[in-house]
Amino acid sequence: ISEEFYGFDSFRALIHFDGNVTYNFPTKVEASCPIDVSRFPFDRQVCDLMFGSWVYNGFQLNVTSRQSNADLSSVKENVEFIIDNAPIVRHELYYGCCAHPFPDVTVYIHLTRKPDYYITNIIIPSVLVTVVASFGFLLPVDSGEKVGLELTVMLAMSVFQLLVADQLPPSADSTPWIAMFFTFTLVLSGGSSLWQVIVLNIHHRGHRKMPAWLKSFILRPLAYVTCVSLPNSVHPFQHSNKQDNTKRQLCQAECNGRSKGQQTVQFTGDYYDDDSEFWIQFALVLDRVGLFVFLISFAIGCSYIFLGIKSKSHEGL
Repeated sequence: ISEEFYGFDSFRALIHFDGNVTYNFPTKVEASCPIDVSRFPFDRQVCDLMFGSWVYNGFQLNVTSRQSNADLSSVKENVEFIIDNAPIVRHELYYGCCAHPFPDVTVYIHLTRKPDYYITNIIIPSVLVTVVASFGFLLPVDSGEKVGLELTVMLAMSVFQLLVADQLPPSADSTPWIAMFFTFTLVLSGGSSLWQVIVLNIHHRGHRKMPAWLKSFILRPLAYVTCVSLPNSVHPFQHSNKQDNTKRQLCQAECNGRSKGQQTVQFTGDYYDDDSEFWIQFALVLDRVGLFVFLISFAIGCSYIFLGIKSKSHEGL
């Protein structure tokens, strides 16, 4: 007698007049079941318990069940799983050693995980922390906390990922959707950190000359889309024409006995020669573009992941 059936030898069988034998005894059976964690924490598991004989064939011992479903009326409620149902199915197996069938009765226990704990303590906080990462695009550059905020979000997401990993059994067959979500948010936070570094670099370009193509084909269209006002300036490709016109004005001023200084002041008032303000506004434009890209990517990624969990759950029904 197996040690698991510790009550087997302490109770007597009940023999009926028609030849039926009833043998009820309390015992505890531990079984290992395959776990599919791909939809964690919205997963449903099926654990099967097979009862049969390896010694007697079907002509010597006929194993049957009186009910089509197991009696769950006395089952105590579990804090993590809900037992939906437990159908009972009888099988007859044939092995290569013998020509006789070997019947067995298999109880399929359908389990549904309670996701409320994970939704409240892991999923919702992780979503909120990821949304906080978008605030880095709204922080002014002078605050000095743009990159620090993104790195803090990455560390927080790493902690959430470790918490989930402790709750999951090691499995190489499937990757949980929630692990894909944390990986996605880590990549998104890392991309945001890189974007903030680029913004800081552009903001502190100083008095470096901004290329004409950058100012005309990238800065101006993006500034118009993001509603960022640019300093008053002449079109970059009109700069050379403006200089020629200025030379003509200076020559005319000399001929007319006017002061060159007044004309120069008039010209410098018309043409904005310092590009530092353009770099600052370009950094602001990139911040707003980054915020838009971050929110769109986050919405699409979350929709894809959680809708995938829902569709997989329906397939498992």
